[in-house]
Amino acid sequence: MLAIAEKKIIVQEFLERDDFEEGFLYELIDGEIVKKQDPSPEHQNASVNLTGILRSFVLQKQLGKIFHAPLDVYFTEIDYYQPDIIFISKAKLAIITPDDIEGTPDLVVEILSPGTYRHDRDLKMKVYRRTGVQEYWIVAPKVVRWKCTHCERATTR
Repeated sequence: MLAIAEKKIIVQEFLERDDFEEGFLYELIDGEIVKKQDPSPEHQNASVNLTGILRSFVLQKQLGKIFHAPLDVYFTEIDYYQPDIIFISKAKLAIITPDDIEGTPDLVVEILSPGTYRHDRDLKMKVYRRTGVQEYWIVAPKVVRWKCTHCERATTR
């Protein structure tokens, strides 16, 4: 992921831009425009499989609606993301608009990719918590290797 804005902006300014490059996804994270690569086949496979399982359960129990990326969610004036999978309960269906989701989903799922790890584990998690997302799942299609910031060894999670 690559931040491309020179200064922090709000969602309205983000939506007014028309200079986004084809073949990339863009999100507004903490007022910064972040450019992401299209998801890999492995990422998409994990997304399709999990979406199918969740959609089947939600439909069977008539709990609400399941959505998957790309679909924008307006969290705050400076946070406008495309979570990988979103669940909205029947009680909150009014947050679904013709263009996006304007409010806090009940469940947000992010599927980790090498370039999204820091944003998904840090910045987005804080916004999800602060805005009242009830459940936040982080899915790692593969074992993720990361370097511990408190020690000099790589750790597998």
